[in-house]
Amino acid sequence: MNIQKILHIALKKKMINNFEFYFSTTLFHTNQPEIILAALCVCYNNRMGNICLNINKIQKKNIFPKKFQSLTQKIWTYTKHIKNWKKHLKKIFFLNQQSNFPLFLSNNYLYTRKMWVMELYLSHFFFHKNLEKKIKIEKTKKIISVLSKENIDNNQIIAITLALLKRIVFIIGSPGTGKTTIVTKLILCLIRLYNKKNRIKLCAPTGKAATRLVESIQESIKSIFLITNEEKKQIPTFASTIHELINVMKKKDYTSNNIENILIIDEASMIDIYIFYELIKNITKSTRIIFIGDINQLPSVQPGSILKDICKKANNTYNLDTCNKIYEITKKKVKQSKNIHPQIYNNIYILKKNYRFSKSSNIHQLANLIHKRKINELIHLLDNTVQEIEYFQVTNQQQYNQMIYKIINFCKKYLKYVYENLNYKKILTKFNKFKILCAVNEGIFGVNTINKIIEKTIYKQKNKFQYLFLNKEWYIGRPIIITKNQKILNIFNGEIGIALKDKNEEIKIHFSPLYGKQRIFCPDIIQNYKTAWCITVHKSQGSEFSKVCFVIPNIFFDTLSTELMYTAVTRAKKKIIIFGNKTILKKMVQNNTIRTSNICNIKNTNTIY
Repeated sequence: MNIQKILHIALKKKMINNFEFYFSTTLFHTNQPEIILAALCVCYNNRMGNICLNINKIQKKNIFPKKFQSLTQKIWTYTKHIKNWKKHLKKIFFLNQQSNFPLFLSNNYLYTRKMWVMELYLSHFFFHKNLEKKIKIEKTKKIISVLSKENIDNNQIIAITLALLKRIVFIIGSPGTGKTTIVTKLILCLIRLYNKKNRIKLCAPTGKAATRLVESIQESIKSIFLITNEEKKQIPTFASTIHELINVMKKKDYTSNNIENILIIDEASMIDIYIFYELIKNITKSTRIIFIGDINQLPSVQPGSILKDICKKANNTYNLDTCNKIYEITKKKVKQSKNIHPQIYNNIYILKKNYRFSKSSNIHQLANLIHKRKINELIHLLDNTVQEIEYFQVTNQQQYNQMIYKIINFCKKYLKYVYENLNYKKILTKFNKFKILCAVNEGIFGVNTINKIIEKTIYKQKNKFQYLFLNKEWYIGRPIIITKNQKILNIFNGEIGIALKDKNEEIKIHFSPLYGKQRIFCPDIIQNYKTAWCITVHKSQGSEFSKVCFVIPNIFFDTLSTELMYTAVTRAKKKIIIFGNKTILKKMVQNNTIRTSNICNIKNTNTIY
């Protein structure tokens, strides 16, 4: 049996996917099984979220899941040079380095050529380019002086000043650290700096996150006192997805010498290498970009953790020039870096002060313990009854049934509220104050099963909830989540809609108003949706809720990570309820997501362009 046949078996058993199979078996000669295996490993590695593969990892044979161990062993038997794998690969790739060979080896890191080109381009841009911005210092001083009269602290003033000084800036912070406040006041400063000669674009990775960004900014404006009506008119009231923005930037009429192009990008941790590459490749030389995000949240679904790679070692220390300019404008001192660090660190500000939670906040403490992976302290906090946190151990059928009972009671309270209130805005607000989050889709602790159990219970008690049912599928109060953007209707992936009846006793799906416009539709015209009594943590990114119920499965998966737990907990503003097994919870908190990339370490960035 040759290697192609074994890989075909691996494909049937879903150890590898179609792309991995065809990429490795059709692009390379059958007399070089080592190269076929290298191609397979690097493609599989990309699917796991990594940009490149350290070939030392191939030598350890720990690429594929343990459940496919016997099949993996058969594949490895075809590698004659496994003991000298590195030396053998280097020899082959040296002969093909300057060609269009689909794989590329840089030091000990193996890439698909496409990934190599993208990482090389981004490394050159962020680590080897001058990203300063020339501004009028005296005018900026006056703008910051006026801004300081608002309700703003030193950290926020420094972050805004840094953003004005740099062409590219990263403002990083956990929920509650004032990112939206900074963005709103930064927009106002940019309007004053460039008068009407600016074009500010708001965007985010998803339509839902883009909508929320606009809503947050509009709410934040209300707290600014020294703002004119003319300035209010210039603050953006629309946000697009990054995909839409890139399509706009590709058009020739986007650029203008007389206009200052400014991009403000929220939820930047969700941006993968493909989108980062397209974004940076299509901006003009003068375009400003302000990236906003939290590096401790879940990384992008596709390969890369670019925001974290760039910002993880930054510590709010700056070179002498940046320190001097900040002091000149604000009269506030920032720390000068003792050692020479990458220039991009001068463009990063880490927000540490939390305005939403006090230092004694249990949710804030829990999030910090998860981030720092302090297991014993975390378990101690969960074991002690505190106001903001409830933990329920789920290790047997009885405890599982109790969990379901509690979850269903939450849902029943909501349905009672639906019956007593006719205002759809109030109903949407009520539903979005509490959210049940699951770590996985499948299994008895997954979204699909728990949603089915909730609906089955509602249908069983149909007599009790008779007033809710309008037909077999739809009942008043049924929540749905959109799973794919529907631009014609202006509804986006991740948005929640509620089924309610209209004046004619007909069912309509109600979504939160978008830019002041109602969004109410007949169920028949809405596609790609699921029932949403509970949703995954991934779907909740970019949202916040007063109360969160987080369900952890009873079996450990590699996808159960520190970042997943942190993201779930930080969705809660007032209370977090956790159901799960402590053993799984401990493993989850210890399972820090590390995605392989070399973006910070590439020294020669002139190899390919």
